[in-house]
Amino acid sequence: MSAINRGPNAPASSRLAQLIESELAQRGLTCQEAAREAKLPADAFRTVLKGRKPNIDRADELCSALGITMTIGNTPTGDDATDVAGNEAESGAEQ
Repeated sequence: MSAINRGPNAPASSRLAQLIESELAQRGLTCQEAAREAKLPADAFRTVLKGRKPNIDRADELCSALGITMTIGNTPTGDDATDVAGNEAESGAEQ
């Protein structure tokens, strides 16, 4: 999955909505189809896409359903790692 670069001032819920939208589009799924597959309420994805801020548990469920790794704090270093601001992490730590 390619990183979505967003500025550090963009709200996390906005970045989450953009990631969800991108993943649903890539998979060709509607919000209802994704929710049904994940055994979540029918409006679970749709409410986030409409701008509602999910609680941490719901955000984790949505991310898990789409194979998105949700990390709070420092992110792992790797080619596909992104930080909480949506910026790509640099590969390989300098020593």
